[in-house]
Amino acid sequence: MTELDNQYVMDLEDGENEEGFCDFVLVPQGEYTSVLQPFKLKEAISTFTKTNGDGSTKTFTTFQVPFSITFLVDPEDEESVMTVNVPYKIFLDLKTSAEGKIQFNWQAGKNRQLALLRQALNQNKEGWRVYDLIGQTAIVTIGHRAYLDKTTGEPRFQAEIIRVAATTSSRAESV
Repeated sequence: MTELDNQYVMDLEDGENEEGFCDFVLVPQGEYTSVLQPFKLKEAISTFTKTNGDGSTKTFTTFQVPFSITFLVDPEDEESVMTVNVPYKIFLDLKTSAEGKIQFNWQAGKNRQLALLRQALNQNKEGWRVYDLIGQTAIVTIGHRAYLDKTTGEPRFQAEIIRVAATTSSRAESV
C-alpha cells in the first residue's frame, strides 16, 4: 500500500466541492461492487465552455451519476466502514429534435461512454430511460486524481471512477 492509499481522510472540514460531492474522503484505489444512487437530472447534467488557443470556444455537456462505494477506513478495524458517493462523469452528445426538445444523439460514435455504461448494466434496450440507471449494480474501479486546492494552493487528491464493468463474467463489458 502506498502513502497515498493509506491517507483515507484528507480533511475533516465539512464541505462539498463545486459539483456537490464531498471531496474530503479519499476512497482507496481498487475495484468495488457499487450501486448507482438516485440523482436529479437537472443537477446531474452541467455544461462548461472551453476556449481554444485560437480564441474559438467549444461547449461541453457532462452527466455525473453517483455510485455508492463502501470501504474500510482502517484496514485493521473491521468496524471502520464508510460509505460515500463517488461521481462518474460522462461527456454527452445532445441534439435538438424537430419539436425543439433536447435529446441524446445516438448517431454512430456519439454518446459512447453512456452507451458502454448502459451495456455494462444490461440496459441497451428499446424504451430505455435515463432514470433506469438508478439502483443498478456494477463493478467500479477507483483511481486518484491530483489537483491544487483553490484556497491554499496545496496539492490534494480526489477519488474518481475510471472504469465501470458488469457484475457478472458473462457480460465482460467495461467503460
